[in-house]
Amino acid sequence: MLKSSKVKIGNVLLDNRVVLAPMAGITNTAFRLIAKEFGAGLVHTEMISAKGLCYKQKRTYEYLIHSKEEKPISMQIFGSEPEVMSDAAQILIEHGADIVDINMGCPVKKVVKTGAGAALLKDLKKAEKIIKAVRKVCSVPLTIKIRAGWTPEKPVFLELLRIAEENGVDAVTIHARYATQGYSVKADWNIIRKAKENTKDNVVIIGNGDIFSFEDAKKMQNDTNCDAVMIARGAIGNPWIFKDEIPTLSERKRIILKHLAIEKRYIKKKALGHIKAILIWYSKSLPYSSLFRQKVGKAKSEEELISLLNSYFSLLTERAYGNKSS
Repeated sequence: MLKSSKVKIGNVLLDNRVVLAPMAGITNTAFRLIAKEFGAGLVHTEMISAKGLCYKQKRTYEYLIHSKEEKPISMQIFGSEPEVMSDAAQILIEHGADIVDINMGCPVKKVVKTGAGAALLKDLKKAEKIIKAVRKVCSVPLTIKIRAGWTPEKPVFLELLRIAEENGVDAVTIHARYATQGYSVKADWNIIRKAKENTKDNVVIIGNGDIFSFEDAKKMQNDTNCDAVMIARGAIGNPWIFKDEIPTLSERKRIILKHLAIEKRYIKKKALGHIKAILIWYSKSLPYSSLFRQKVGKAKSEEELISLLNSYFSLLTERAYGNKSS
């Protein structure tokens, strides 16, 4: 059902029910294009500062860059002031957002201390004001991404879902942990199940948390009856998760090189750091990767990185065929 059936968020029809999460420092254009190639039904930008957009900061505007091949695309903003958030939402729409998403779940300190992200789980009145302000000006579907609450002692997700329903939110993504837990405990998918049971059918419920294989995604949907599944960390260096495939070595290397080529096309500054990150992502689960990653970290040029990649995959191929013949 995840891959074979469509789902509608507002007036935006997704080809399937598998969604790429917004991830700061990760889900740039190159990452999103690779995810789309492998079958993600919807992709998200990185988390974007509403104030940065309103202050017209060049670096913030760079997060809006996308290509037509990524569509439909959801652009996510964070902030704590209703008027600023509504102005930022309009900027997103002017720059091609098919869906506007409000972050109400990020537990990172530098976000929370501004009253944004997961801090809104402690102030539902402010959360409601933000939703109302954005919905008023938002001509595209509006979604929110939340956690179950600030602490396990005070779950607020059902109340926040009610607020979302009453104010025209089209979909809610629920990360099945509390803000104070970070990623330190296993995601409690019962939170997603309860959310789906207590939400009207006009609001799409997207489950999120501990999806590291396509089997995990199917199990989440089966266990919770959520409408769609959002994949975050499980997609890093593993776009095959969207296709439920295990790549050959040659296919893995092909996609790494393709990812690098797209990255270079869109990233002009600090490209070397981005290339290093990509090589580390894709090699993490492979044999003999520890030494490879150490060498990547010390490399001084793109040419050196490509040489390291070629040598590493030659080693993997040699060892793989050697094992088969022995």
